[in-house]
Amino acid sequence: MTWQGTADPTWTADIVQRVRAGDVDAFGQIVKGYERRVFALAVMILRNREGADDVTQDAFVRAFERLDLYDARRPFYPWLATITVRLSTNWLARHSPGARRETPIQPESSAYASAAPAALDVLVAEDESRHLWRLVERLPLGERTAVVLHYRQELSVSEVASAIGVTAGTVKTLLFRARQHLRASLAGATPSTIRSPR
Repeated sequence: MTWQGTADPTWTADIVQRVRAGDVDAFGQIVKGYERRVFALAVMILRNREGADDVTQDAFVRAFERLDLYDARRPFYPWLATITVRLSTNWLARHSPGARRETPIQPESSAYASAAPAALDVLVAEDESRHLWRLVERLPLGERTAVVLHYRQELSVSEVASAIGVTAGTVKTLLFRARQHLRASLAGATPSTIRSPR
C-alpha cells in the first residue's frame, strides 16, 4: 500500500537534523508527511475518530519533545508508530472498555498497479477489502494492532515487535491468531488475502 503524504525516509532524516539544529518550524513538515498515516493507525487501534484525533496530536507533540531520543540511523516511522501505539493503549485504558467509534471507518481505496481492471472487479475488490478491515476492527487489541502495523502500515515483524514492546515471536503468534480469527469470520466468503508475516 502506498500512503499519500508519506514522507521519504531520506527527506525525514534531513528534516529531523534541521529540527535538532534549532529549526523548530521544520517539524511541521514531518507532521504534514506522516499525519494521515499516524491518524489511520490510531483509528484502527481505537475505533474512535475523536480519540484518534487526540492521539495523533499527542503523538506528534511527544515525538517533538523526545526527538533527541530518536536514533537517526533507524527509520523514523516505526519510532513514531511506537509512540502512537503506546498513546493509543493509554487512551483505551483511560476510556470505557466498550468505547466505540461513532462514524464508520472507510479504508482508503487502493491504487491498482496493473492495467485498469473491469469496473465491476474493482468494486468487488474494494468491497472485499472494506469487509476484511471491518473484521480486523473486531479482533482483540493485540491482534488488531499487530495486523494494522504489519499489513496496513507495512512494518516488518521486528518493527512491529519494537512498536508494541514484545518479541518478534509474539508478533508472529498474534498475526497467526489474527489470521485464524479472520479465516473463521470469512468462512464461506472469498479467501483472505492476508499473507504470512515477512
